[in-house]
Amino acid sequence: MLTGLANMPDGDEATFWMEWRDYYQYSHDDLQVGEYRDRLRLVWRDAKNGDKAGSVIDGTLRWLVATLLQSPTGRARKVLLVHAGKLHVNLALLPLAVAAGISERSSKMALCANPECHRRYFLRERSSDRFCGNPVCANFGQREKKRKWWAAHGKEWRSA
Repeated sequence: MLTGLANMPDGDEATFWMEWRDYYQYSHDDLQVGEYRDRLRLVWRDAKNGDKAGSVIDGTLRWLVATLLQSPTGRARKVLLVHAGKLHVNLALLPLAVAAGISERSSKMALCANPECHRRYFLRERSSDRFCGNPVCANFGQREKKRKWWAAHGKEWRSA
């Protein structure tokens, strides 16, 4: 869901909800998820900047919770659920799901190094991942690496 939201084009909220409506509760004030996306993208871009990212993440988490609690639909009553003698956060509410995703996945957030990538926001599997995993982006990365090698060693290799 995080990558789907972060990569959502402007004005494509309806497509987002078509894909995710079975997983998240929504009401009329959730139909404009563009602001959630914009806040998530801020976190994503700053996630690699260490301490700076902490303040962006904290601010975004506070904003998401405040947005939920100020909701005119009264969803604030459904933030916590009791089930089988345990207290649970209701992750069917999109702002809480985004907040939980940020809390748990911010260290995995990365931007694809291919400037032509259409899904630039991705969750990396290894800390060294620079590309989103799309074969087009992987090929771009291989070509980039070969160009750098040839620029550094090509003259020496050709003269040998």
